[in-house]
Amino acid sequence: MENIKVSVILPVYNVEKYLKQCLDTIVGQTLKEIEILCVDDGSTDDSVQILKEYEQKDHRIKVLSQKNAGAGAARNLGLRHASGKYLSFLDSDDFFEPELMEHSLNKIKEDQADVCMYDARLYFGDTGKYRKSNVMQKKEYLPQTMPVEGKSFPYVFNIGTGCPWTSLFKKSLINENKLEFMALSRSNDIYFVNMALVLAKRITMLQEVLVNYRQRSTSLQA
Repeated sequence: MENIKVSVILPVYNVEKYLKQCLDTIVGQTLKEIEILCVDDGSTDDSVQILKEYEQKDHRIKVLSQKNAGAGAARNLGLRHASGKYLSFLDSDDFFEPELMEHSLNKIKEDQADVCMYDARLYFGDTGKYRKSNVMQKKEYLPQTMPVEGKSFPYVFNIGTGCPWTSLFKKSLINENKLEFMALSRSNDIYFVNMALVLAKRITMLQEVLVNYRQRSTSLQA
């Protein structure tokens, strides 16, 4: 665990139906030097039991718990325990391409960037079908050359949707600017993501789909 490159922070709340698929795609990443900080946000279903089972099987997984306070507070708790040089904030009802960590880490290091953004596609669980998204990474706003400085790039807020799970962040950027997620029931991530982007000296991007964003009628966003 002393060679952790990326800390994956995963807030969990009543997602027993989707959690195993999510965790399988994280522990199965081609980049092995990661820690997986699963923060249970007061789940009342079998999510905690699933987390404990995975914690027993994989030493990289650590389960943290809090009373129900929302995903923002859960991410903040995970952030306080993170030991990696880079941070990935994923959602526990989504699932991920196996190269997510490796490709984004290689790109952020290659460009010596503070943030590496990447693309996502929509997944419809009732049909098992995928759909390309035109908003997760808006091609018309991408810079011609990269990396770019956040505050100098006029479309820094137009590139994506403000979701934390489409970016890899350098932890020093977050720590030095004391950034935290807001304690809101919804949209707790917009301030965090946009502040990180505008404060970043160097932002780079991968035009590669690395996240499968589950569409479900019972999600908080829905």
